Amino acid sequence: MSIAARFFIYSMVASLWSASSVGASLIHVPADQATIQGGIDAASEGDTVVVATGTYSEYAIDFNGKAIRVTGSAPNDQEIVDATVVDGEGRGTVFYFHQGESRQSVLSGLTIQGGRGAGWPDNRAGGVTCRDNTSPTIEHCLIRTNSAGGGGGIYAKESTPRVVDCRIYDNDSEFRGGGIYCHMASMLIEDCIIKGNASAFGGGINCNDCSPTIRNCTVTENYVTYAGGGFLVGVSDPIISNCLIIENNGGQSGGGFSFVQSSPVIQNCTIADNVVSAGGAAAYFSDASPTFVNCILWNPHASEFEVDSGSPTAKFCDIMGGYSGEGNMDTDPLFVDAANDDYHLGEDSPCVDSGTADGSPDTDFEGDARPQGDGIDIGADEVNVEEPCDLEVELSNYPSSVEPNGTLSFTVTVYNSCEQPLTLERAVMTISGPASKELLLYDGSEPITVVKRKRRGTSLLVPPTTPPGTYTIEVSIHRDGEVIDADSFEVDVAGG
Repeated sequence: MSIAARFFIYSMVASLWSASSVGASLIHVPADQATIQGGIDAASEGDTVVVATGTYSEYAIDFNGKAIRVTGSAPNDQEIVDATVVDGEGRGTVFYFHQGESRQSVLSGLTIQGGRGAGWPDNRAGGVTCRDNTSPTIEHCLIRTNSAGGGGGIYAKESTPRVVDCRIYDNDSEFRGGGIYCHMASMLIEDCIIKGNASAFGGGINCNDCSPTIRNCTVTENYVTYAGGGFLVGVSDPIISNCLIIENNGGQSGGGFSFVQSSPVIQNCTIADNVVSAGGAAAYFSDASPTFVNCILWNPHASEFEVDSGSPTAKFCDIMGGYSGEGNMDTDPLFVDAANDDYHLGEDSPCVDSGTADGSPDTDFEGDARPQGDGIDIGADEVNVEEPCDLEVELSNYPSSVEPNGTLSFTVTVYNSCEQPLTLERAVMTISGPASKELLLYDGSEPITVVKRKRRGTSLLVPPTTPPGTYTIEVSIHRDGEVIDADSFEVDVAGG
């Protein structure tokens, strides 16, 4: 699966209106109200404004503090999202949250473009502005070709917006944060693609005196004039995990990251193929001491770290050129096809099972559980280990004890864990304990074909002379002279 395809998989839950909205009104734009702002003005708490496909020339759209949903007609359909366009036409920020909006104020399934943000001291984004203790939800949106002095796509100041499953493309900022500018805010950015944005500082994301949580994101092909192609992190301690930071251009310093007076932890990220004119293809440090854990830093264009001042640390990382630290290595990570943007790990990658569980997320950037093998993989990807399929035998319905001259009965079930039918050629029961014996349950006169499962009851007469004690009963199934699988149980034979 491509990076782009993976990061725009939508949650079906997000498209359903919650139970609390039962009885609320639907306001359709343009059928009921000609404009999106008109729909919002007509809405009451809990209502949903549904925007039909088309292009709407609007800007400074204001939720007015309402807990409502403004959504495209099909937020889980990327083609519909792309065709439901709100164009600011360069007149101002497109959506403006500034009146205490909460998580229940939801912006979903729209393309937001053509916004032009105001500069200092007003400071608004081109696309979406969140200020003054607001915490809206922004999901399943395409935010593209907006511009501003700070925060081309999104600007969050003293607010905690939740940005999920969004594509933030080709926005620009004259100064900070081409894609996103986070200032004195604690926003969540999850499952987003942040691509092709440009700025002077922080092409993809600029964190200034804030602590956002950024996870499962792809930050790629962003550009800066000076520092921080992917991220500029200044006086901030964001939580960054399971991210791909790839193919960014850091201008003079910091292709992937530029850190200033910051000490965050970067966990299970893949930082690769970023470029820079001087040094620090992966990261540049100025009075900064971040910690990299389970990360791949592999950029053949320049040295990985450029330390102006500070003490960055790394452990259980694969770093081109090497770097001191517990568990670190300097070995080609063997991406599947980096030339075509496939930064999954190959099955033979040295990063497989080489990480530490300390702080590692429970899943990788695609939602695959960690670990898959004998340990945590280094980087954003956890190689999906598929268990080999074959026939399996299971014994059940057996007693814990039996009397001499009695009957030992149990059930033998053979399961097929493969898609295609499989055969077994022989089944053997082995009895071991105070006395031992081997019995042929099936002699292989012709192979038995198992599609899903086969089950049979088995009974064995216990001779009256059987020595008392604990016996192990094992049944094994065979093919081509080899044991496929076996199962066993113990049974006590009472004294005679």
